[in-house]
Amino acid sequence: MEAAGHQFTAVDLSACGADPKKLDEWDTVGGGIASAVAMEKYPRKISLAIFLTGIMPDTEHGPSYALDQYAAGTPADAWKDTQFSVYGDPNEPLTSLVVGPHFLKSTLYQLCPIEDFTLAPLMVRPGSLFIEDLHKIKKFTDEGFGSVTRVYVVCEQDKCIPPEFQRWMIENNPVKEVKVIEEADHMPMFSAPEKLCKCLLEIAAYKYIGGGIASAVAMEKYPRKISLAIFLTGIMPDTEHGPSYALDQYAAGTPADAWKDTQFSVYGDPNEPLTSLVVGPHFLKSTLYQLCPIEDFTLAPLMVRPGSLFIEDLHKIKKFTDEGFGSVTRVYVVCEQDKCIPPEFQRWMIENNPVKEVKVIEEADHMPMFSAPEKLCKCLLEIAAYKYST
Repeated sequence: MEAAGHQFTAVDLSACGADPKKLDEWDTVGGGIASAVAMEKYPRKISLAIFLTGIMPDTEHGPSYALDQYAAGTPADAWKDTQFSVYGDPNEPLTSLVVGPHFLKSTLYQLCPIEDFTLAPLMVRPGSLFIEDLHKIKKFTDEGFGSVTRVYVVCEQDKCIPPEFQRWMIENNPVKEVKVIEEADHMPMFSAPEKLCKCLLEIAAYKYIGGGIASAVAMEKYPRKISLAIFLTGIMPDTEHGPSYALDQYAAGTPADAWKDTQFSVYGDPNEPLTSLVVGPHFLKSTLYQLCPIEDFTLAPLMVRPGSLFIEDLHKIKKFTDEGFGSVTRVYVVCEQDKCIPPEFQRWMIENNPVKEVKVIEEADHMPMFSAPEKLCKCLLEIAAYKYST
């Protein structure tokens, strides 16, 4: 990842490796559950969470739900020479486990190089699935864990968390995208490091850009799976210029004072800095939500997190193609009261890259789902009724 130009930090947790502490002296939960706890606690600080063949909870059931299903579906002999024992309060005992060398070799590291498996038994220490602890804590929330964009990486050769169970978790709690590594076992960083790196780089390259650009990326990648794309007062690229062209024009035509109390900062490689932004309450109220009900605007500042226009990233990727993005039927919905992307600029994008039909909502600002929900619904129903048969 660093060789590809990314800053990468491998966190050295005290619960991993040859740490002398006893199991009941630390309370770190491993794998996907640990990520979920962080997402719940710091949703505004996490732009994207990647579940790499890990346990992924949801916000509908208790935190232990996925683990309960996993434990219920795993036969006792699947654990092979793993040793289970109890610890803690005798009245409320907790379960610990120590994985054995046969389980390591046949279930966790079966496709890994011999060097990695040779080291693995030396690093084994008592661990836990923490099911008892998870039974005691509250559900993860839509505002915390559920608000963070998630990608799941399925490892097809995983014998510890089988691909069928990985896909069950995805079906139980759908994610933004699913990636698959055919050759990887439960330890893809050892069994398929190049494929894993490529997968992470692809995820990092897209960065799940918001709005119209995100739709364009999906259209480019899956044109046969998208029958119609609706650009709702969003940035719409073309196939003649680079992916950043419309955003470049937008940025060039937007005066600095139009951003009001939006805060800009840089992040990433100092030699190739990227720009982030955090929209302020004045910008939200006067430019994004100016026609929305007070209830929606009141909630909006609570959901603000660092974002980006991703112009620097878009400069680096190839043009969208006529065979991909350009082959999908498009409709543009103009919102006449939008002060963020003015209707004049919306129409410039339509002129720059004509669409199948243009719809107009006179009363809508940048957030038509709040400022004109009935008009937006009527508009979408009209679009769905035509189906744009070819």
